[in-house]
Amino acid sequence: QYSRLSGGGHYNSFSPDLALDSPGTDHFVIIAQLKEEVATLKKMLHQKDQMILEKEKKITELKADFQYQESQMRAKMNQMEKTHKEVTEQLQRWALAILPGLVLNSWLQAILPPQPHKVLGLQA
Repeated sequence: QYSRLSGGGHYNSFSPDLALDSPGTDHFVIIAQLKEEVATLKKMLHQKDQMILEKEKKITELKADFQYQESQMRAKMNQMEKTHKEVTEQLQRWALAILPGLVLNSWLQAILPPQPHKVLGLQA
């Protein structure tokens, strides 16, 4: 390329005006512009990559938080279920314990119906 710009390979015949007017110079300008554009695009790509990494990090944090909350909720539900079962069993034992007394009381009321107040010597 240098020999074309200098006019046939003679070093002494090189002219700066000829180099500026030649189509090769336009290529250098275009190449420089393209290099700048590539550098700008690389910078933008790097910024986009950083944004994606930050968003992926945030997603990972949110997933971890969700899993933690879900496990806490499951543990709480299991504890509530256990407590409910214990209370239910306790109430069933209590009901079975007082059942004979209730049966005896109702049996006595069936055999000895309530007496009117006059019979008992009481006045209303």
